[in-house]
Amino acid sequence: MQKCVAGEACDLANPTPEACKCSPDGGVDGPDASPPDGQDNGGACSLHPTCALASASDVNAALGTAIAAPVMKVISDGTTTVTECHYDAADANNPGSVQISYWEPYAQADYQAGRSMYESTTMTSTSTVTTVGDAAFTSAVGKDGVQELTLLSGCLQIQLVGKTSADQLVALAKTIIKRL
Repeated sequence: MQKCVAGEACDLANPTPEACKCSPDGGVDGPDASPPDGQDNGGACSLHPTCALASASDVNAALGTAIAAPVMKVISDGTTTVTECHYDAADANNPGSVQISYWEPYAQADYQAGRSMYESTTMTSTSTVTTVGDAAFTSAVGKDGVQELTLLSGCLQIQLVGKTSADQLVALAKTIIKRL
């Protein structure tokens, strides 16, 4: 496992574990980040997802966007590890971004509780999706066309957020799941 080394910059052109740095919140930033300080989730779920599950070209193909290579951040509390992949627009004149988060391990009961809490606190309705994952739902985020897809696949929860259609997020999620 990689250890955080404060002050080192992440070299996206030559990604190596040594080329990544600590984030302000104690996670590890960079394309090959691992949980901080060798933390692991006890082996209950050992997928250790990375941004390689959805390359920029995968995102662009599924969503019809011009997204640059992702920036990866890994955060762990010793029980659950969250891997965040943030894809920014490649062209400043064509704004937009996509965020994909992987939560590991994640159980069906946690997923259901999270969905119920989401609906009650955001006052946003959700729609069940039956074509991807073990369980999934979509919702609109705000009024500017941002969609969110949250799904459970085995012991992994995946959340995709972007200014696109729910169908496009489902297509991208199918690509990701094939690679698990």
